[in-house]
Parts: sequence; structure tokens; C-alpha cells
Amino acid sequence: STIILFIVGVILHLIHKYTAQIPVIRLFTPVNESVFEHIKLAVFPLIVWWIVFYIINKSKFNLDRNKWLLSCVVAVIISILTIPSFHYLFINLTGEESVIFDIALLYRSLFISQMIAFKVYEHKRGINYMFSIMILIIIAISFAILTLCPPHTPIFKDTEANTYGLNK
Repeated sequence: STIILFIVGVILHLIHKYTAQIPVIRLFTPVNESVFEHIKLAVFPLIVWWIVFYIINKSKFNLDRNKWLLSCVVAVIISILTIPSFHYLFINLTGEESVIFDIALLYRSLFISQMIAFKVYEHKRGINYMFSIMILIIIAISFAILTLCPPHTPIFKDTEANTYGLNK
């Protein structure tokens, strides 16, 4: 699934350039070159993949809804943590930014988040699926709010345009 998620993430990166006039698209795609906006390239494909996979395959693989959605939450949270962590670690070690590194970072983040989430599914009991759904909704709403009203902190700053959020 990591390769498919990576391809979807790359497509999402390109979609905003061609659909900027559709406001709802802005909430799910990067609106600038900030680190925060690039976390969306992992978060939303992960959420969609885990939910769609469950709906299509729940009977075939006898998937446990509570464990599956907890694993989805884990995958999303791991991606939210790994992208900025590795991005800033690289900058601090090298003193420069690298598009190649950031592209590879998306793949690495997706891979790490999927591996950990599948281990959680294998070894944990799960929690009530409604709690996991609430966490995913809170994450999605938070991303929407932070896209529309980003704080003026480094993770939200578009280093190319020297702006925040949708402000150009």
C-alpha cells in the first residue's frame, strides 16, 4: 500500500495547482510549500486508504473494526510526527533543504506509519471504533482550520513565498 499511497500523495501535491479555485480542495491538498501543508500528502491518503480497505475487505479478511480504525489513527499520527521530525533533522544536520529528500521523506513516512500501524493491528486489542472515528474527524478538522488560519510559526511558513496558509 505504501507505493500507492506515495503516488496518491504526489498527485495531491499537483492537484492544488490545477484546482485552486475549488475551495474544498484546499483543505486536503498543500496550498503552499510549508512543512505543515506537506503533511497532508500522507494524512489524507492514509485515512482514505484505511477506511476504503476496511469497507471493501472487512468480510474477506475478517477485519476487526475496533483494531482496524485504531491502526488507522496510529498510521496518521505517526505520519504527522515523522514528516516534520525528519525534515527538520535533515535541515539541522545539513544546513539546507532538499526537494529530493522531502520526496523520499514522504515515502519513508508512509512506510514507517504503515508498518507500525499493521503491528498495532496484529498485537493490540483495539478501542471502540467510535473513539477512533472521533480522533480522525478532529485531525481532519484541525488540518482544515490550520490551513485557513495558520499560526505564524516555522512549520506553517512557506519558505519559498515567505507567507503562511493561503495568503499570497
